[in-house]
Amino acid sequence: MIGLAGGLVAGLIAAMSAVIGKENKISEFRQAWIDAQREDLATITAEAIAYASETDPSKKVGRLASFDGAHSRVELRENPEKEEWTTVRGNLETLREGMLKPAPDIVGLRFLCTTILVEARSPLKANWTIVKKGEPWFRRFKRAIIVAIVAAVTIGVTVALWVGPTAPHARPATSADRPGMVAPLVTGKATLVHAAEPGRTAP
Repeated sequence: MIGLAGGLVAGLIAAMSAVIGKENKISEFRQAWIDAQREDLATITAEAIAYASETDPSKKVGRLASFDGAHSRVELRENPEKEEWTTVRGNLETLREGMLKPAPDIVGLRFLCTTILVEARSPLKANWTIVKKGEPWFRRFKRAIIVAIVAAVTIGVTVALWVGPTAPHARPATSADRPGMVAPLVTGKATLVHAAEPGRTAP
Protein backbone atom coordinates (compact mmCIF):
# COMPACT_ATOMS: atom_id res chain seq x y z
CA MET A 1 0.00 0.00 0.00
CA ILE A 2 2.85 2.39 0.84
CA GLY A 3 4.53 1.59 -2.47
CA LEU A 4 1.24 2.15 -4.28
CA ALA A 5 0.79 5.55 -2.64
CA GLY A 6 4.37 6.51 -3.51
CA GLY A 7 3.89 5.44 -7.11
CA LEU A 8 0.67 7.41 -7.31
CA VAL A 9 2.37 10.56 -6.01
CA ALA A 10 5.23 10.14 -8.50
CA GLY A 11 2.76 9.67 -11.34
CA LEU A 12 0.76 12.74 -10.35
CA ILE A 13 3.90 14.87 -10.15
CA ALA A 14 5.01 13.65 -13.59
CA ALA A 15 1.58 14.43 -15.05
CA MET A 16 1.62 17.88 -13.51
CA SER A 17 5.08 18.59 -14.93
CA ALA A 18 3.92 17.59 -18.42
CA VAL A 19 0.82 19.77 -18.18
CA ILE A 20 2.87 22.72 -16.89
CA GLY A 21 5.08 22.47 -19.97
CA LYS A 22 2.05 22.45 -22.25
CA GLU A 23 0.43 25.36 -20.39
CA ASN A 24 3.60 27.43 -20.70
CA LYS A 25 3.60 26.85 -24.46
CA ILE A 26 -0.03 27.90 -24.73
CA SER A 27 0.74 31.05 -22.74
CA GLU A 28 3.53 31.87 -25.20
CA PHE A 29 1.10 31.51 -28.11
CA ARG A 30 -1.47 33.70 -26.38
CA GLN A 31 1.13 36.38 -25.66
CA ALA A 32 2.21 36.33 -29.32
CA TRP A 33 -1.46 36.63 -30.30
CA ILE A 34 -1.87 39.70 -28.05
CA ASP A 35 1.25 41.36 -29.47
CA ALA A 36 0.15 40.73 -33.06
CA GLN A 37 -3.35 42.05 -32.38
CA ARG A 38 -1.97 45.24 -30.87
CA GLU A 39 0.36 45.77 -33.81
CA ASP A 40 -2.38 45.26 -36.39
CA LEU A 41 -4.83 47.56 -34.61
CA ALA A 42 -2.16 50.25 -34.49
CA THR A 43 -1.50 49.74 -38.21
CA ILE A 44 -5.20 49.95 -39.05
CA THR A 45 -5.81 53.21 -37.22
CA ALA A 46 -2.62 54.83 -38.51
CA GLU A 47 -3.18 53.80 -42.13
CA ALA A 48 -6.82 54.92 -42.05
CA ILE A 49 -5.89 58.50 -41.16
CA ALA A 50 -2.90 58.47 -43.53
CA TYR A 51 -5.04 57.18 -46.41
CA ALA A 52 -7.75 59.78 -45.86
CA SER A 53 -5.14 62.55 -45.77
CA GLU A 54 -3.07 61.28 -48.72
CA THR A 55 -3.34 63.07 -52.07
CA ASP A 56 -0.97 60.89 -54.09
CA PRO A 57 -3.04 58.08 -55.71
CA SER A 58 -0.07 55.68 -55.85
CA LYS A 59 0.58 56.09 -52.14
CA LYS A 60 -3.11 55.68 -51.34
CA VAL A 61 -3.01 52.24 -52.96
CA GLY A 62 -0.16 51.13 -50.70
CA ARG A 63 -1.83 52.48 -47.57
CA LEU A 64 -5.10 50.77 -48.41
CA ALA A 65 -3.27 47.49 -48.96
CA SER A 66 -1.57 47.83 -45.57
CA PHE A 67 -4.92 48.65 -43.93
CA ASP A 68 -6.69 45.68 -45.53
CA GLY A 69 -3.89 43.27 -44.63
CA ALA A 70 -4.00 44.20 -40.95
CA HIS A 71 -7.80 44.21 -41.01
CA SER A 72 -7.90 40.69 -42.46
CA ARG A 73 -5.51 39.39 -39.80
CA VAL A 74 -7.72 40.80 -37.05
CA GLU A 75 -10.74 39.09 -38.61
CA LEU A 76 -8.93 35.75 -38.85
CA ARG A 77 -7.99 35.87 -35.16
CA GLU A 78 -11.60 36.21 -34.08
CA ASN A 79 -13.03 33.15 -32.33
CA PRO A 80 -16.47 32.47 -33.86
CA GLU A 81 -17.65 31.05 -30.53
CA LYS A 82 -16.86 34.27 -28.65
CA GLU A 83 -17.97 37.86 -29.20
CA GLU A 84 -15.29 39.78 -27.33
CA TRP A 85 -14.18 41.57 -30.52
CA THR A 86 -17.61 42.07 -32.11
CA THR A 87 -17.83 45.80 -31.32
CA VAL A 88 -14.27 46.46 -32.45
CA ARG A 89 -14.79 44.58 -35.69
CA GLY A 90 -17.96 46.52 -36.43
CA ASN A 91 -16.15 49.81 -35.93
CA LEU A 92 -13.33 48.65 -38.20
CA GLU A 93 -15.84 48.16 -41.00
CA THR A 94 -17.25 51.64 -40.34
CA LEU A 95 -13.72 53.05 -40.37
CA ARG A 96 -12.98 51.51 -43.77
CA GLU A 97 -16.19 52.85 -45.25
CA GLY A 98 -15.43 56.33 -43.91
CA MET A 99 -11.86 56.47 -45.22
CA LEU A 100 -12.97 55.43 -48.74
CA LYS A 101 -15.45 58.29 -49.12
CA PRO A 102 -14.61 60.89 -51.79
CA ALA A 103 -14.40 63.55 -49.08
CA PRO A 104 -13.56 61.72 -45.85
CA ASP A 105 -14.23 63.37 -42.49
CA ILE A 106 -10.75 63.40 -40.95
CA VAL A 107 -11.99 64.58 -37.55
CA GLY A 108 -14.65 61.88 -37.47
CA LEU A 109 -12.13 59.23 -38.52
CA ARG A 110 -9.74 60.27 -35.75
CA PHE A 111 -12.51 60.02 -33.18
CA LEU A 112 -13.49 56.58 -34.50
CA CYS A 113 -9.86 55.41 -34.34
CA THR A 114 -9.66 56.51 -30.70
CA THR A 115 -12.91 54.66 -29.97
CA ILE A 116 -11.54 51.48 -31.54
CA LEU A 117 -8.36 51.60 -29.47
CA VAL A 118 -10.30 52.21 -26.25
CA GLU A 119 -12.69 49.34 -26.97
CA ALA A 120 -9.77 47.02 -27.76
CA ARG A 121 -8.24 47.49 -24.32
CA SER A 122 -10.84 45.35 -22.54
CA PRO A 123 -10.38 42.10 -24.55
CA LEU A 124 -6.62 42.64 -24.69
CA LYS A 125 -6.51 42.99 -20.92
CA ALA A 126 -8.69 39.90 -20.47
CA ASN A 127 -6.27 37.83 -22.54
CA TRP A 128 -3.27 39.28 -20.73
CA THR A 129 -4.87 38.33 -17.39
CA ILE A 130 -5.12 34.74 -18.62
CA VAL A 131 -1.43 34.80 -19.54
CA LYS A 132 -0.54 36.11 -16.09
CA LYS A 133 -2.75 33.78 -14.03
CA GLY A 134 -2.71 30.76 -16.33
CA GLU A 135 -5.32 29.11 -18.51
CA PRO A 136 -8.62 28.41 -16.65
CA TRP A 137 -8.46 24.67 -17.39
CA PHE A 138 -4.90 24.53 -16.06
CA ARG A 139 -5.84 26.21 -12.79
CA ARG A 140 -8.61 23.65 -12.25
CA PHE A 141 -6.29 20.77 -13.14
CA LYS A 142 -3.57 22.05 -10.81
CA ARG A 143 -5.98 22.25 -7.87
CA ALA A 144 -7.19 18.71 -8.56
CA ILE A 145 -3.61 17.38 -8.75
CA ILE A 146 -2.66 19.06 -5.46
CA VAL A 147 -5.69 17.55 -3.72
CA ALA A 148 -4.83 14.12 -5.12
CA ILE A 149 -1.17 14.39 -3.99
CA VAL A 150 -2.19 15.44 -0.47
CA ALA A 151 -4.67 12.55 -0.30
CA ALA A 152 -2.06 10.04 -1.50
CA VAL A 153 0.54 11.27 1.01
CA THR A 154 -2.02 11.18 3.83
CA ILE A 155 -2.98 7.61 2.98
CA GLY A 156 0.67 6.56 2.77
CA VAL A 157 1.54 8.07 6.15
CA THR A 158 -1.54 6.55 7.77
CA VAL A 159 -0.72 3.09 6.45
CA ALA A 160 2.92 3.44 7.50
CA LEU A 161 1.91 4.32 11.05
CA TRP A 162 -0.57 1.45 11.19
CA VAL A 163 1.67 -1.35 9.90
CA GLY A 164 5.08 0.02 10.94
CA PRO A 165 7.11 -0.77 14.07
CA THR A 166 5.38 2.03 15.98
CA ALA A 167 1.93 0.57 15.46
CA PRO A 168 0.10 -0.50 18.69
CA HIS A 169 0.01 -4.19 17.70
CA ALA A 170 3.74 -4.18 16.86
CA ARG A 171 5.00 -3.19 20.36
CA PRO A 172 6.46 -5.98 22.56
CA ALA A 173 4.25 -7.18 25.37
CA THR A 174 4.88 -5.87 28.88
CA SER A 175 3.77 -6.90 32.31
CA ALA A 176 0.92 -4.45 32.00
CA ASP A 177 -0.25 -6.21 28.82
CA ARG A 178 -0.10 -9.81 30.30
CA PRO A 179 -2.02 -10.58 33.50
CA GLY A 180 -0.11 -12.79 35.91
CA MET A 181 3.32 -11.53 34.90
CA VAL A 182 5.41 -9.39 37.21
CA ALA A 183 8.53 -7.47 36.52
CA PRO A 184 11.88 -9.14 37.39
CA LEU A 185 13.15 -8.56 40.94
CA VAL A 186 16.77 -7.46 40.86
CA THR A 187 18.93 -8.43 43.86
CA GLY A 188 22.58 -7.90 44.59
CA LYS A 189 23.66 -11.24 43.04
CA ALA A 190 20.95 -12.46 40.76
CA THR A 191 17.68 -11.59 39.19
CA LEU A 192 14.70 -13.48 40.55
CA VAL A 193 11.43 -13.71 38.68
CA HIS A 194 8.40 -14.68 40.74
CA ALA A 195 5.19 -15.62 39.11
CA ALA A 196 2.18 -14.26 40.84
CA GLU A 197 0.20 -17.05 42.49
CA PRO A 198 -2.97 -16.86 44.55
CA GLY A 199 -2.15 -16.47 48.21
CA ARG A 200 1.58 -16.04 47.72
CA THR A 201 3.67 -12.93 47.73
CA ALA A 202 7.20 -12.40 46.69
CA PRO A 203 9.82 -12.79 49.55
